[in-house]
Amino acid sequence: MMLDLSVIPVPFFQMDSSYFILARSEASNKIFASADNFLELIDKESLDKTIAFLKERQGTKSIEVNMKTPKGLAFFNIQYTYDSSNELFYVLCHCIDHQYTNISFELNQLRDSLLHLQSGQDIKTMSTTMSRDEKSLNKINNIETRKKLDKIKRSTSTVIDLLGITSPLIIEGGKGEYLEMVYDELYEIKTIVDQMKKTL
Repeated sequence: MMLDLSVIPVPFFQMDSSYFILARSEASNKIFASADNFLELIDKESLDKTIAFLKERQGTKSIEVNMKTPKGLAFFNIQYTYDSSNELFYVLCHCIDHQYTNISFELNQLRDSLLHLQSGQDIKTMSTTMSRDEKSLNKINNIETRKKLDKIKRSTSTVIDLLGITSPLIIEGGKGEYLEMVYDELYEIKTIVDQMKKTL
């Protein structure tokens, strides 16, 4: 089976039945050190769990394991397909620490920003002299609010782009319904931002 590893944006390994690495994606080279055998990259606390998982020869589910990186241990979700005719494994490793946590963090930040904007907490307080000129005050507040709304919209777009990269793995892992919920939340945030900008 010929694979174009350059199009795989996550750590990917092709291994034989003894878990010796035959090929790996560029993303895996950036995250993991070189290794002859896939099990060399697994932390000792997760080793038995990983071996038992691979021995099943069924990639219908995934497991979470600690893997070794040059920066230390990191938490990964691994899943695989086993080609029984050629006795080969095709393994995907998805870093939970970075991508899932970042998406969750970004969503919480966006929600907080919107709440602050709606309650007026993020708008700078003007001096007493300026507050006498209500028209000028409203104009400055609107400019500040527009800037913050634009920032929220850009952050939302960044999260949507990140989801676009990770969505195939999430769907394969049987979590498609959560992906749909996150997309719904993001589009709702964008809609609220657009509605708020129209009122300014």
